[in-house]
Amino acid sequence: MRTGMITGWSSSWGSGSASIEIDRIPIPADNGPLVRALNGMFPEFITPGHYVNPEVIIGEEVYWDYDDTGLCLGYLEPLATVRE
Repeated sequence: MRTGMITGWSSSWGSGSASIEIDRIPIPADNGPLVRALNGMFPEFITPGHYVNPEVIIGEEVYWDYDDTGLCLGYLEPLATVRE
C-alpha cells in the first residue's frame, strides 16, 4: 500500500473514465464508482446538479494502491481513517 496527497482530478462522464492525481501522478479509474467512493470519504465532493467539486479532495492525504493489473486505481481510503 502507498500513501500520498491528492493533487489533481479529471473525469469524463460520457466516457466513464476518470483520473485521480496522487503526488502529481495520474492514476486512471472508473468514473462512477470513484466519484461515489470519493463522495463517501469527502461528503461535499458531489455538488447539487451532480457535478463534482475537486477542491474538496485536493490536498487530502490518502492510503492507496493500484489494482491487480497495476494499471488502475484499486484501493483508496483517507489516511486519517487508517491512522485512527
